[in-house]
Amino acid sequence: MDDDGFAAIERSIRDAGPLLSTEDIANLLKIKKRTAAGWVHQGRMQGAKFSDRAGWLVPEAEVVRFAREIFRAPQAA
Repeated sequence: MDDDGFAAIERSIRDAGPLLSTEDIANLLKIKKRTAAGWVHQGRMQGAKFSDRAGWLVPEAEVVRFAREIFRAPQAA
């Protein structure tokens, strides 16, 4: 993925708010909600289970870090 493509993803993540649900993450990264929840449960992304109803919540900075890792995008200057 080129820098411009990842920059658009990063902006979308930051616009989503300080805490993102696994559903938010799935929509932003175009993956299944179950995949996002699995990454958090496995410890690949740091988050906390808020409740059974709300599920996992992940700080936006952690989602950006993880997205950068999976898309192998360079660190923003």
